[in-house]
Amino acid sequence: MVLVNIDGIKHAEEARGHLAAIVDSTSDAIFSKTLDGIVTSWNRAAEKLFGYTAAEMIGQSVLRLYSPTL
Repeated sequence: MVLVNIDGIKHAEEARGHLAAIVDSTSDAIFSKTLDGIVTSWNRAAEKLFGYTAAEMIGQSVLRLYSPTL
């Protein structure tokens, strides 16, 4: 018989869910990207600020956000 303590796993999942809810409900634009500049997450506030949905940005280069005229 093997016993496994999953309390740590449960706590980590709860913390991850809590942080995800904060990011999703904030009025601040939050997104993450890889070191190569590929967007990996995009919250609702980023959608409002930049005008792109998460589906349009995830997997795309962050350079899409920069205007060549600046």
